[in-house]
Amino acid sequence: IEYRTFADFDLLVGRLHQIFDYAVQSPMLLTKDIDHREKAFLNRMFNSITLANDARIEALRSKVGKERFLYLLYRWNASDFSRLIDLIGAYENREYDRACDLARERVISEFQAFSHLCGNTNFNRKWLLNYSARINVDARLLARFRRLFLVDRYDLVAAPEAYIRETVDF
Repeated sequence: IEYRTFADFDLLVGRLHQIFDYAVQSPMLLTKDIDHREKAFLNRMFNSITLANDARIEALRSKVGKERFLYLLYRWNASDFSRLIDLIGAYENREYDRACDLARERVISEFQAFSHLCGNTNFNRKWLLNYSARINVDARLLARFRRLFLVDRYDLVAAPEAYIRETVDF
């Protein structure tokens, strides 16, 4: 259980709206963020079971704007083009261990961003597979992600290039 005053909540919503306005005007890179606890609070607010005063919690959810929050979660994960540049650099330099690591991290980040566009308000990566199943991500896409996420069917020592290429294709 977490305690927040309505004044604290209003400040958080104000910051979220400012960041959203900034994000809409800056499609290349989103550098403004809220902290981990604030994201966790908002996720719980959108996924909790209301025990009393359903109208009040719906009003608070509406004040935040679920679509606005989902868009920001998407942007916080998908907006960093430097990840692809780093991956390409490592690949071209034949630094395959580093390239495989960067490729896997990129797949996770991009899929998590996609999951937010599908309705996942949970930003914590440890729940990514659970929430992806819960929001009905296409089974073929989820299976392909799981294969890349779990590095299934790849020999990263003998043939790392195949894994790296498939992550970029994904």
